[in-house]
Amino acid sequence: MINYLIEKEIARDNILYYSFDNEDDIENIINNYLKISNKDISKDNIYIFFDEIQKAENWQNKIKIYYDLYPNIKFILSGSSSLFLKSNESLAWRLTITTIKPLFFEEFLKFKEKHYLMEKPLLYESEIILEFEKYLYRQFFDIIDSNLMEAQKYIKLLKNKIIKEDAKAYFDIKYPDLLVRIFDIISNNPWMIIDYKNMWNDLWIDWRTLQTYIYYLEESFLINKVYNFSKNLLTSEKKQKRVYLNSCSFFLWNWDVTWSLYENYIQNYFDFKYFYRLGKKEVDFISVDDKENIYAIEIKYKNKIKKEDLKWIIFFEKKFKLYKKYIISKTTKAIIDNVNIIPFWELDQLYK
Repeated sequence: MINYLIEKEIARDNILYYSFDNEDDIENIINNYLKISNKDISKDNIYIFFDEIQKAENWQNKIKIYYDLYPNIKFILSGSSSLFLKSNESLAWRLTITTIKPLFFEEFLKFKEKHYLMEKPLLYESEIILEFEKYLYRQFFDIIDSNLMEAQKYIKLLKNKIIKEDAKAYFDIKYPDLLVRIFDIISNNPWMIIDYKNMWNDLWIDWRTLQTYIYYLEESFLINKVYNFSKNLLTSEKKQKRVYLNSCSFFLWNWDVTWSLYENYIQNYFDFKYFYRLGKKEVDFISVDDKENIYAIEIKYKNKIKKEDLKWIIFFEKKFKLYKKYIISKTTKAIIDNVNIIPFWELDQLYK
């Protein structure tokens, strides 16, 4: 965004960037900037970027004062915890909130200057698959060209920073190593059903502590919860819950691409909130649009899709009226018994 402003010929000294990884006060930072830049706070158009804003004391009220008094100042705030956005009633209507996710596959290819592959996927199919399987473990800009060992080291450092520094600074975490251990269990088993009773027995902790620590991981953008579907969505909240990693790059550390890792990628891509499970009968994801149309989606990271792969979608359709049915495959594009089968490079077709 700063580069964009400079390209639009905004003077560099009209732009302030500060990260609250370094402790300081908002008022002090702005005053020092005004002295150095010789800007008039009431007249000049100023762009202020504050990173890790949740670490600044009483930041909501301080930003509100500047926002109300000086409409020529534009604030761009970022942070690594979602909780700091939920508790800012003083800024309620003043904020536009955007969630920046890890890189999508198309972005990964652009940074590697291989975006041309997606223009002719049938021609470049094998190369697309090769790049996609690299991408799943390299969803952060810093490691797109890293080897496996470098990527693993980076992810471990990132995980520890988020849990032992960022989350600990914001939440009341008495046992950060325990939080790391819980996250590692999930990282070894993306899409696992949360069974609080068995987990807290294994970890020798109170189930309420476990539930709270799972909540911390979710609010720190490390995991996503997905709920067992019911037509009554309030009932869904009380049923079984499945957890996925917020990025496949946190998966520990089988470098082969498994179906569970692929399923995790699809959940991240669409931010699906529901699955369906009744005994051993299961549909990977259920989606409900604004018009209450129901979509059923199965994930199959393989090339050949057989009629047998449709059985749980067909079972689900007997219980619920479906608007559309999909299988997301590795490379296959077809229609079998009114089920649309699409390869992963055509995910944008799902809601069309």
